[in-house]
Amino acid sequence: MIPFFFCIGAIGVFVSAFTLGAFTDGMQHRANNYTETKEDRQSRTKIGIYSGLLGFLALGIAALIYYV
Repeated sequence: MIPFFFCIGAIGVFVSAFTLGAFTDGMQHRANNYTETKEDRQSRTKIGIYSGLLGFLALGIAALIYYV
């Protein structure tokens, strides 16, 4: 069970970082900010936050299973 929750957690954190723009530099982030609409930005942020929460929750469950 630990590898399952660890993989789900890692994928969730990666998806969150990717959708929130953590892998872009300043110029790319600025260009993305000016070219997308407010609704697109809000939906992308919502996806990033929810996938990050799911990822950290799964990593926490994996840690609990490992230590208990």
